[in-house]
Amino acid sequence: MKLEELVTFLDKELDLHSFKRADISLNGLQVGDLDQDIQKVACSVDASLEVFQKSVEIGAQMLFVHHGLFWGKCIALRGIHYERFRCLINNSLALYAAHLPLDAHPLWGNNKGLADKLGLESMKPFGQYNDKMIGFSGKFSEPLEMKTIIQKLALEEKNITIWDFHSRPISSVAIISGDAPREVLQAIDEEMDLYITGESSHALYHECKEAGMNVIFAGHYETETYGPRLVGEMLSEKFDLDVTFLDVPTGL
Repeated sequence: MKLEELVTFLDKELDLHSFKRADISLNGLQVGDLDQDIQKVACSVDASLEVFQKSVEIGAQMLFVHHGLFWGKCIALRGIHYERFRCLINNSLALYAAHLPLDAHPLWGNNKGLADKLGLESMKPFGQYNDKMIGFSGKFSEPLEMKTIIQKLALEEKNITIWDFHSRPISSVAIISGDAPREVLQAIDEEMDLYITGESSHALYHECKEAGMNVIFAGHYETETYGPRLVGEMLSEKFDLDVTFLDVPTGL
């Protein structure tokens, strides 16, 4: 299929237009020839030279990422930026990015993927950010212990931080992937039992402790692998494209 057809589909399905005011990311096609034929797609979390090179190695014509190259300001094409763009252009590798639209998506989003892995029910949008709801909250059919939730997320061997400030079983959970520690205050206001995000914040430690709010900081990278994987699975099923997820963790 042509890149233009794929971009048109993704732009519409990810509802990019509605996030223009909320997101500083330049969502959508960032680099590419719309007339290019696309047969193989790579998906990953971050736009980096390492990810670009791995995409080229597997023969991908397009790379779908959560964190793109453009963040609300112009960048000079020199140094590392020059090397990144040279790799993309010289190898005819198109780059498509979806930031907040991928966090918020009700089918293929990072937070939906996390919620599904936990087996949450009665899910609803959670976490207002720049007038957009970007996360999800839900409930377990039966309350679970914290250690069981960590096992469900397969985080036992990961570099995570846990604030365990109450001992009661967990019934309700709010989730926002990535860098969203301050949104824990919304979880406290809604009397959630547990909040899950990627990155922690020293400034919020005592507030969470005094409110009795349990928090799992599961890693910025780790919590944002779900969306790219789900988009890749969807593209493979819908368009019969050859899709590979490139796992390039940061440990953060």
